Amino acid sequence: MNERLESKHCYVIYRDQMLKLLAARKSPHDQLCIALPCLMGFRSEEVTTWKAEHIDFDNGDTFVMDAKKHRLFKVPLNIQVAACAEKVLEGRTEGYVVENESTAWRNRAEPLSVTAIWYLWKRNIEPLNLANASEISPIVGRRFFAAEWFYNQHLSLVTLSMLMRHADVKVTLEYVRKLIFYHDLKKDYLKFQFGIEQPVSSLSRAEQLVEII
Repeated sequence: MNERLESKHCYVIYRDQMLKLLAARKSPHDQLCIALPCLMGFRSEEVTTWKAEHIDFDNGDTFVMDAKKHRLFKVPLNIQVAACAEKVLEGRTEGYVVENESTAWRNRAEPLSVTAIWYLWKRNIEPLNLANASEISPIVGRRFFAAEWFYNQHLSLVTLSMLMRHADVKVTLEYVRKLIFYHDLKKDYLKFQFGIEQPVSSLSRAEQLVEII
């Protein structure tokens, strides 16, 4: 049984598993529901309320209805998300992008539930047999977005704050300070482990492992 490596003060993200989830074959509908948190930082509620009329495919922008501030924010449109959205919409220019497939024919004004988004994630995670599958969710998808932006690609905290739609950049800093990629944790530990006096052969092995990670 794997012991959880997180607390209310720290959230460990398994980057390789998130990438596997994104790359796995799935329907455009399911891919869109997974890509929006991971590639654009959408909350589950924002996935369900995203509307076709808020998308500007030509200029690569969209509006998102912020789930906490309850107003629209303009953000850049991810290319992969745009491609999935076009497939899902099939020429439709109005209404919710992600429809409830079982009731759409009866009432297109009814958004998909947040529970349905979580179930959709679980449905796509289970076939992958990931070691930490129980720790992957739409919430982790948004955390992955922030950690990938700030820690792995070393992009601006200010622009991340705007994309996350936080009231202040200090909020974003506090948010990312609680995030850590497991491969970064392991890399730091290897540096510590072999930083203490070791035989030359062990040091060489440590350098190789750090390079691999």
